[in-house]
Amino acid sequence: MRGWRRSRVVRALRPVLQGLAFLILRRWVRLEIVHPERAARIPVPSILIFNYQGSYAGLVAMRALPWRVRSRLAVAADAAVFGGRDRWQGLLISLAVQAFPFPKTGRVARRGLVEMERWLRSGFAVMIAPEGAPSLSPEAGPFFNGLGYVALRTRVPIVPLRLEGYDALFDDTISFPWLPKRSGRVRLYVGEPFRIPDGMDRRAATALARETLLATR
Repeated sequence: MRGWRRSRVVRALRPVLQGLAFLILRRWVRLEIVHPERAARIPVPSILIFNYQGSYAGLVAMRALPWRVRSRLAVAADAAVFGGRDRWQGLLISLAVQAFPFPKTGRVARRGLVEMERWLRSGFAVMIAPEGAPSLSPEAGPFFNGLGYVALRTRVPIVPLRLEGYDALFDDTISFPWLPKRSGRVRLYVGEPFRIPDGMDRRAATALARETLLATR
């Protein structure tokens, strides 16, 4: 599971890469963190969910996290960027944010859930966009039911991170390297950790996670 992602060299390089990424994003994103005191006490392990308002939304959300959390964080990323011509992207995000492949659909989708559970049971937080793809919308799209499944199996808390205004920095002509077309102010609301109640099925658990994220203020 961890392999080279947890090697001494990579762990020493990771904060440098994250710092560079945050510096680049500051060119476009003036981030206001609402409830930074909640970010300071995020539990580990936990599942960190965010609304996928545009490319690099996860990096924007990570800026709110203390190093205590980021140093024990794994990121579920689209499995497509770990193979073929895009595999360099998978390597880069593995180095920078300890990303692991997370297949969205098909028979291999369960592999991502298993890997996510392994990280959590090993004492790491996992950050994931339950929508699966950027929506460029103020509202979050449908969540995949695997989120509720893993939360129920691991019993770890879920922490909602709701972005507001990030989608307004993009338009439909966005292309590689997928950076925002304009700069602007973005709010990030850090929610309180919550747990899925015992006895709830995975679909209801996923719906609860989505409702809680959208209600985070």
